Amino acid sequence: MPPLAFPAVLTPFATPPASYLAANPTVVDLVVSATVIRTSAPGPVPRVLLIQRAATDGFPLLWESPGGGVERNNDATLLHALQRELAEETGLALARVAALLDDKYEWAGGRARKITFLVEVDADQEVVLDPAEHADFVWATEAEVRDGRCDGRVLDFAYPGARELVLEAFGVFRGLAVEA
Repeated sequence: MPPLAFPAVLTPFATPPASYLAANPTVVDLVVSATVIRTSAPGPVPRVLLIQRAATDGFPLLWESPGGGVERNNDATLLHALQRELAEETGLALARVAALLDDKYEWAGGRARKITFLVEVDADQEVVLDPAEHADFVWATEAEVRDGRCDGRVLDFAYPGARELVLEAFGVFRGLAVEA
């Protein structure tokens, strides 16, 4: 895998899964999620990538950001797990991890934790989905996420608080653009 670019504040996530789990002993399972926002396509307005789960998968036909389980024995770091999951789920190559969005979402009595990052990808890449896992994708504007509709599709999210987290990501994205 190519080297990852990320701000120094994300160094705690550039550690092996075993190290992260040792520092968080109540957590047994880790999931990483990549919130991808870009302005290059299909227009100058920032858009977030949302993928729709397959009808035969858990949370059928609901929407989410790309992501999945950290492989304790195969992923060198949590950020490498993020890179792998984004590629597996969308065919997109991670260019940069820009910011941490959330590392507090837990379920199963605190035994499972989802860590969500704002990431950048190169603009010329195309999304490629595995139909066994995902049925569709959209590049939605902030207004479309807020309204729950994009290109005639209803955006019902798979997890509690997911819509709010995506909306928060737009604010973080704007803040990063101002800093640049």
